[in-house]
Parts: sequence; C-alpha cells; structure tokens
Amino acid sequence: MTIYKTISAIVSGLALTAISACSSQGAVEQQTVAKDQPILVETATIKQGADVSFSHNYDGNTDPGFVENFQIFIQEGYDAGTLDISMNASEGLTLTANSQTSFSMSGDAVRTLNISVSAQTPNKYYVNLQARANDGSGQVMLRSYGVAIYVGDPKLYPKVEQKFTVEDTKDGGKIIVMEAEETIEK
Repeated sequence: MTIYKTISAIVSGLALTAISACSSQGAVEQQTVAKDQPILVETATIKQGADVSFSHNYDGNTDPGFVENFQIFIQEGYDAGTLDISMNASEGLTLTANSQTSFSMSGDAVRTLNISVSAQTPNKYYVNLQARANDGSGQVMLRSYGVAIYVGDPKLYPKVEQKFTVEDTKDGGKIIVMEAEETIEK
C-alpha cells in the first residue's frame, strides 16, 4: 500500500503545482486581455466562377414610359480568350441592347455596354447578364450579374409576400428555408 500512497502524493503534488502555475498565469493573461484591444482581421469572401467584375452608372430612378440610358462596365482578369455576354430583361421591361456580345480578353481594357431600358408600369425590374469566359485552354467559367431597374415611385410597386422560415441547425447556426420549384428536363 505504501507504493500507492507514494504515487498519490506525487500526483497530488504535481496537480497542485500545475494549478498554482495556471492560476498565476491566468491573472497575468487577464491583465493583458484587459489592456490589449482585439485585432480585427478583414477577410474577403470570393465567389467561385469567372474572374469577371461588373459595375454600372444607372442612377436608380426611371419614370414610366421614358427611356433610361446607362452603361454597364465589365472587367476581366484573363490574358487571353473570349468573353461572351448574354443579356435579358424582366417581363415588362423593354431592353434595347445586343442580347449577345463577345469580347477578346487580351489587354486590361474595361468593356462598356450601352443599355437602354423602358417600362410602362411602375415596378422593380432587372437586367440580367451572364458572362462566359473561355480562357482559350478549354477552361470555361461563368459569372452572373443583375442590375435592378426602379420604374416609378417605389411605394407603388406590388408587394411580394416572402414565404420563409428560419431554423436552427444542429451545429448552432441558422438557415432560411424557402419554397422552391424544380423542373428536371431530359
């Protein structure tokens, strides 16, 4: 039994030493934490897809029955290949522009698309763009972009009832569950 008492005494002594070391170290850490400000690290989320970015100069206000002219600017990060752009507009919005446009991806130039839109009914519409970047080596990447077009007074827009619920996940996060309709074509 003496061997068990000896081992117990050694383990107890080591445990007390460790606890006292942690206690004194904890006090120092608490003082340091109280004085130091947290370092904020800015992170960026990059969407997968083509290295293509869009911007526009639409001012966000269009009167019903009038034509609105603006430009969409496209920049890509490729050294070679072809960039194909296709466009369409929401139902009720008239889009006057080439629905299919192609650019060579050589050089760093910003490409400009001249857009004209009009609608008779006040509403929120969209000009949708799909970019297809073919880098010349057989690699094809896609990128989508939309420009919201506001026609008339926003108070007159029909309200869309949003149907969704928020649920907790097993890992403590939250997800938004929405209705969806899927069509599978052969």
